[in-house]
Amino acid sequence: MKLFKASDYRFKELLEMDNAKLKELFTSHTTIDNGRFSQLMEYFDKVNQVRNHPGFTFQYHYNQYKHEVDKPYSYTQFMEHYRRKHAKIKGSMKLEHEAGKEVYIDFTGKKL
Repeated sequence: MKLFKASDYRFKELLEMDNAKLKELFTSHTTIDNGRFSQLMEYFDKVNQVRNHPGFTFQYHYNQYKHEVDKPYSYTQFMEHYRRKHAKIKGSMKLEHEAGKEVYIDFTGKKL
């Protein structure tokens, strides 16, 4: 409703528009362009580079971010913006092998 009230269109005009035009006018994600958001995006670039290191936690990096900037986002917004910028990509691979010829073992955790 906020987007509708902020738009300069009347209700009848919106009813006459097709879905493509309505999606263009009322996007599900808003575009934010300010210094605070820019700082967050720059920080996400650093965080994403070290994401695969052992012991990585978002809480630790959020606390670092909170101390680096003047007006930090809340943890919930921090995670929401991170997930929007770096959407999870599901990877999969099909292993084709002959039974009894090879054994595949998938280890997780720290190397010994």
